[in-house]
Amino acid sequence: MILSSGTDNESLRELKNEVKDLNKTFKQAIFASNRSTTAFLVLGLIQIVLGLYQFIFSVQVSKLNPWWGVIWLATIFGTLYIIFRDFGIIKNKKNMKTILVDAVNAFVVEKNGSFEIFKEMHDLLETFPNRKIILTGANDEQYKQFGLDKMPYDVFTLKHNPEKTDPKYFEILLEKFNLDKESVVYFEHNPDAVKSAELAGIVSWHYDQDKKDLSGLKAFLDKNL
Repeated sequence: MILSSGTDNESLRELKNEVKDLNKTFKQAIFASNRSTTAFLVLGLIQIVLGLYQFIFSVQVSKLNPWWGVIWLATIFGTLYIIFRDFGIIKNKKNMKTILVDAVNAFVVEKNGSFEIFKEMHDLLETFPNRKIILTGANDEQYKQFGLDKMPYDVFTLKHNPEKTDPKYFEILLEKFNLDKESVVYFEHNPDAVKSAELAGIVSWHYDQDKKDLSGLKAFLDKNL
């Protein structure tokens, strides 16, 4: 649409108000689409087009108030951000799932009579920006023995009361960190603890400590995060 220099300003204002009303309607439709469907993407693109029209009108109608143009541009970029975020192109760290990490025989391994961080696993976990929490049942003596006081992530223990083989362990964990079962994933070397976590509603994966199956761990995290 080309606006001539002789276009009446009042008509432009009326047209701009009509576009503004349409813009409002489409915004409401966008949020009603649950932000996860093709409809959301289409409505978001329409919102961007309307924003561009608004910007053009604001430049021609509100020449004395250039801030209107800034507002319309902010609307356009805000809409793009929402689309990219909700389609997984941009990730909000606050909305990311937390990785629950098995401590001894997974993240912490025995080597030459002492315990240390399994470097290759640590390197793999560092490729994910998600929060990590290390889970153990260690008591105070074991905590130092396993070097859990030197971990790069938060460490959670109930000192064997209860053990990780009891679903109550995971219920207490979720409550302590204000997490819900849908917002975490867990990997563990003990099959009984894996079953326990699953009974608590947590998506879990059995890590083979003998094979040190890091490729399987990566596939599990890629699929479920």
